[in-house]
Amino acid sequence: MHQLSVECPAITDLADVGSVGVDVSAGTLSLQNGEVSQRVHGVMVSSSGSLQMRGTASVDSHLSDVEISLGSGATGVWPDLGTASWPGKKTITSTRLTSKVGLAVRSPSTSVNAVGNTWVANLQGSDAQGRYPSKWVSGPVLEPALCAGNYSIAYATSGIEF
Repeated sequence: MHQLSVECPAITDLADVGSVGVDVSAGTLSLQNGEVSQRVHGVMVSSSGSLQMRGTASVDSHLSDVEISLGSGATGVWPDLGTASWPGKKTITSTRLTSKVGLAVRSPSTSVNAVGNTWVANLQGSDAQGRYPSKWVSGPVLEPALCAGNYSIAYATSGIEF
């Protein structure tokens, strides 16, 4: 298995270079202290890819800031956007008002750790600072129609740990 770790400068911006800012389809990618913005999908994890993100902003992408679409052979892969022992300190927000979701979990039997991140405030149960209490959210959770959403979960067998 291939593994790549990227330490991005605080101002790094992967903007307007294609439809997906970062595509992880195989191996493991660790992104730290950077920004991915203004894409169709900011970060996409597909096939059998694995992702770890800390201190990285994913903002203002058109459809999703982080999309998890793992293949059927990727059972047991837990995309890691933050854990209780190592919070994500990630910003997943958007100023886009329509047809956009921060974290889209589109594959069955997928669990995503997303502890300690900042989301759009006062949306889908987040508080005024954009934080979620520690909790597990199971799918399905549909993407909001005609408005932004912090997360969506396509399958009942998938979920997000906040």
